Amino acid sequence: LEQMQMADCCFEVRDIPGRGRGLVASRDLQAGEEVLVDTPLLLTAAPEALGAVCSTCLRRLGSEPDRCQACSSTNHQVAFCSRSCAEAGAAQAHVHGPWLCRCPIA
Repeated sequence: LEQMQMADCCFEVRDIPGRGRGLVASRDLQAGEEVLVDTPLLLTAAPEALGAVCSTCLRRLGSEPDRCQACSSTNHQVAFCSRSCAEAGAAQAHVHGPWLCRCPIA
């Protein structure tokens, strides 16, 4: 929890009998109020969509996608709809960081 950005700290961690630890509101919340912002561990398309959608924005790829050369050499299907999406993906470890780039996908 220390790494997450908490919006106005409107919750607290509590032990919930029979359920373990959980987040519980510490004040009344408004509908649509942002209470927690976090970065995903991993962002990827479903295996059947790899190579058909952009690995950053998940839009359908055009006729000439920008493919990751490191991934292409290991038979991965990681591709991007544009150079800007490729750069954005490389800058975000959960999208296409160095460890994910070389990780075999079953």
